[in-house]
Amino acid sequence: AGVGVFAFRPIPEGIDPFTICNPHFSAKEHFCTFSAKEMRELHPAVFEQVKSFFAPITEDDGWTPQRDADGEVLYGVLTTGLNSLNVSWFLNHSEEPNVAFKDAEQEGEFNSYVTRRAIEAGEELTADYRELGSEYYALVTGGS
Repeated sequence: AGVGVFAFRPIPEGIDPFTICNPHFSAKEHFCTFSAKEMRELHPAVFEQVKSFFAPITEDDGWTPQRDADGEVLYGVLTTGLNSLNVSWFLNHSEEPNVAFKDAEQEGEFNSYVTRRAIEAGEELTADYRELGSEYYALVTGGS
């Protein structure tokens, strides 16, 4: 299991639990696209960390990874890398998640989240990693 994120107060259904209090002081998350071949040029430990946080970009079906002309999987990596991950990046997987992914509003931005139901104080916030596609789901579940 990963780090996990827990509610410190009740969170209503249908809201983004990770909204920024003052967006003027927060950098908007944007990503760059890299192929698996390009990422293999990184130190192996860095490559593994990047893969564990940044899921491959998927086709319109939301499951099949996009590939470049050479057949390499394409990844969307935060432009600031691993150095500025906010708490939303630490959600664990659940077969019965209480948080859903919400598609990005603009090209080049990351997805956000919405609560599927009311969440009680002290409850872990979880997401369904299958929503991130087959490659990422296989990686984080050990191929199951």
